[in-house]
Amino acid sequence: MVRYAEAFDMKTVAWSPSLTDERAKAAGTVRVELEELMRSADFVSVYMVLAESTRGLIGAAKLALMKPTAFLINTSRGPLVQEDALIAALKTKKIAGPAWMCSTLSRCQEIMRFARWITSSSHRTQAISPTNSTKCFSGRRWKM
Repeated sequence: MVRYAEAFDMKTVAWSPSLTDERAKAAGTVRVELEELMRSADFVSVYMVLAESTRGLIGAAKLALMKPTAFLINTSRGPLVQEDALIAALKTKKIAGPAWMCSTLSRCQEIMRFARWITSSSHRTQAISPTNSTKCFSGRRWKM
């Protein structure tokens, strides 16, 4: 991910329970604590394995640390982020929006009501905005 961010001239920070300063430096980033990452990042991108220790890792307290202009990108398993906490953060405009893999279609529709944008992934990635979400959820295609 660091290399992709560099293409956009973005600075990166990283956190993982097993990440060392040395490994972060070798990857071209800086290791920080999770709370600092949540506070400082414009885009929080989650790449973790879903396990009992990571289920619900990002909840209301972590989302509250984010900037109101920041986006949460979860390309891992949905349950890493507590969906109820995400919906509350979107309702109150605590964060700018998600790129998200929802647990169910109804949860995606609920998140979509408050999101500026969302992505959904199966075999390809599609951008969905509030103006074309009806087409997406009804299975129709739209022009990008």
